[in-house]
Amino acid sequence: MTKKIKKFKIATHSKEILRKVIHGKIDIAEAGFASNSDVQDFAQELADKLDNGVVYQTFEKEDIAFDGIDLENNEIFSGAIITLGKDIETELEKLTNDKQIVIANIAIMEFLKTSFNFVFELIKSQAKKDNFEILQNIMLYYPQFNYIREPKFFQTALKPDSEVSKNTILKMSDILKPEKISAKFIDTSFTPKYCTAFISPWVKKSKKRK
Repeated sequence: MTKKIKKFKIATHSKEILRKVIHGKIDIAEAGFASNSDVQDFAQELADKLDNGVVYQTFEKEDIAFDGIDLENNEIFSGAIITLGKDIETELEKLTNDKQIVIANIAIMEFLKTSFNFVFELIKSQAKKDNFEILQNIMLYYPQFNYIREPKFFQTALKPDSEVSKNTILKMSDILKPEKISAKFIDTSFTPKYCTAFISPWVKKSKKRK
């Protein structure tokens, strides 16, 4: 059965966003901010526009198969689609200052990472109860952020080619119904823009040696 969570709350992590802004050597004065505190306030204002949602489901191998996705060694796996909502995308479209846009992208990437972690922890907890673990995710979709390095969860995931990912998302969408969280996959991307889709293969925990 598909699980849906709308408007789930995440930590803003404004200090972490500021740290990344400083590490990226972005001139906050050129971005229109008088102080570091202003940057954190800006991140919070963006966070206030979040409308997070997720649909996810755990499948048994016999229930469904995806062409080009190797799940032969996994009896069970979970699929998920997450969105940050439309309002934050609309807010970003209003910005005209290039430096401010980069800072906004840093913030949104952090929000997406935190949203992913929230959902992934739910899946891991479910797997753990059944004596399974998740060793490596399969990332099907993640929006591109200019001038910003992708977060670790994306870097370490398996990434199928674009056609395989597209077909997998379309098939998964037929079941998960992302329209329940006001998201839709069209052609090669999601609308709203800030979404992610992934598969978490479950692996039976190996018995520890005595």
